[in-house]
Amino acid sequence: DLKAADRQYQSSIKRFSRSDRVENARLNLAMIAEREERWSDASSIYERFYYSQPSDPLTPLAKSRLDELVKEKRATPASLKSRLRRIDKLLSMRSINAVKEELGQIEPMVKSRKERYEVMFRRAQLAYRQGLFDEAILLFRTLSDKQGRSNWYSNQRWLARCYSTKGDV
Repeated sequence: DLKAADRQYQSSIKRFSRSDRVENARLNLAMIAEREERWSDASSIYERFYYSQPSDPLTPLAKSRLDELVKEKRATPASLKSRLRRIDKLLSMRSINAVKEELGQIEPMVKSRKERYEVMFRRAQLAYRQGLFDEAILLFRTLSDKQGRSNWYSNQRWLARCYSTKGDV
């Protein structure tokens, strides 16, 4: 009985929230949701794995299921915001190749100037992580000039990091 299994997994997740098996239970909840044709529930769990937990060993399975749901038009593709959040996680993990791939995939999704600046900021961070300090400096300078005051301090902090790491202090 899928409903009973769903209730049991939900209960276990609440009772044993710190267990190393919680993510397995969540993935099983997504698969149950799929079998019950609750596409939105399933896709939101799969998205959580892929976009918020890129280092989890279950992420490739969640991504393949999510891709299948999107392909079958049972789920909508992830938002640009979710994808940027994934890039942030990958950058913090120093997963350079994964960041490059993800940035390449989201370029066509960029519609507004604000979104373009968000992607440029990640490109600048990527350049910094790759040791391409001149490129990072150019991008952060551009962002400082173009974006409003709300992002200016963040860009300046990154510029300072670039200069100090490069040795031009």
